[in-house]
Amino acid sequence: NLAGDLLPNATRDQKVGSGFNRSNITSNEGGAIDEEYQVLYTRDRTETTSQVWLGLTTGCAVCHDHKYDPISQKDFYSLSAFFNNTTQKAMDGNIKDTPPVMLIVKPEDDARWAALPAVQSANEEKMEARKKGARPDFERWLANPDFTSLDGSIQKNLLFRAALDEGETNHLTVTVKDSERVVPLNTNAAARDGIVAVKALSIGGMDAPRFADVGDFERTNAFSYTAWVWRATDSNGSLFARMSEPDSQHTGWDLFLEGGKPTLHLVHDWPEDALKVTAKEQLPKERWYHIAVTYDGKSKAKGVKIYVDGVVQELAVERDVLKHSIRTKSPFTLFARDGGAGVTGTGLQDVRIYGRVLTLAEVRDVANIPRLKFFAAKPADQRGTNEVKE
Repeated sequence: NLAGDLLPNATRDQKVGSGFNRSNITSNEGGAIDEEYQVLYTRDRTETTSQVWLGLTTGCAVCHDHKYDPISQKDFYSLSAFFNNTTQKAMDGNIKDTPPVMLIVKPEDDARWAALPAVQSANEEKMEARKKGARPDFERWLANPDFTSLDGSIQKNLLFRAALDEGETNHLTVTVKDSERVVPLNTNAAARDGIVAVKALSIGGMDAPRFADVGDFERTNAFSYTAWVWRATDSNGSLFARMSEPDSQHTGWDLFLEGGKPTLHLVHDWPEDALKVTAKEQLPKERWYHIAVTYDGKSKAKGVKIYVDGVVQELAVERDVLKHSIRTKSPFTLFARDGGAGVTGTGLQDVRIYGRVLTLAEVRDVANIPRLKFFAAKPADQRGTNEVKE
């Protein structure tokens, strides 16, 4: 089966059989030349198909003819032409499964799998009917909204909150446990359009607000932190941290962007005594994301979850050797590590730190409830179409 996927009305087995010719070694190495690797892939498929299915060692003719070999170099490259028009990209992107892919269920689940599209369609119709039916009640609630019943779940064990909705201002209002504070800002504060308020704050790292009594966690403490993040550039750095940049040990913790991917560091002495976990999916630039990180206090990478817009992310574990304390005298710092430059052009809004592990439902509430409040506070004629749908 060399091209079962091209057969009319191809069966699942015929499509799967075509995958044989996609099992070659691929690369995403920096400096690799696409054209060179496409030739290598074509050669690999030609040699493998000849040996497995034809029982021929055509690979002997890759470089030149042989006096007593009936297969010539011309024959080899004529055969390779069959494999030289693939749509597969030369670089594989360092992902587990390069598309196209098929989801194959167990034989005993085939019948249920075949029935699911109809079930999904019926449920979607029910959901749409429910939305329409609930619209009058929602409109009445929206005229005089009451969030009392919604706020409870996202206030439990909330240790710190910075709304960061001041815009261009010379001060910042935060809540540490149950106490409100007003923190002066230097002149490097700037504003951008917000996601849970009209304006969000953007500030340079050296002017970043610092809090000595916030986020002083030990590696045995369970905690979570969340924030709305605007990613604008390709620069790497901490969005907020209790960690010193000049300190070579980098003791502490942070929320870091590395290549546009949300990353957690828990460090005693980098890199020998540390934990580092990175989301595998890069965040596209020029939009807002809600990022949440939870840690269970067990000093292992398996106790970390990273969420983006309420969806748990597949993680890459880069360090998992945390053995000693992560406590540091460095203060908790917004927009950067203490003494660091931060991430250029980043916007932050509604930064929260909790002294416990948030559940998936709570992560979604932390993202959605402030959005709903922002939407509900707007006059009806100023609500955008996308906001109404949301």
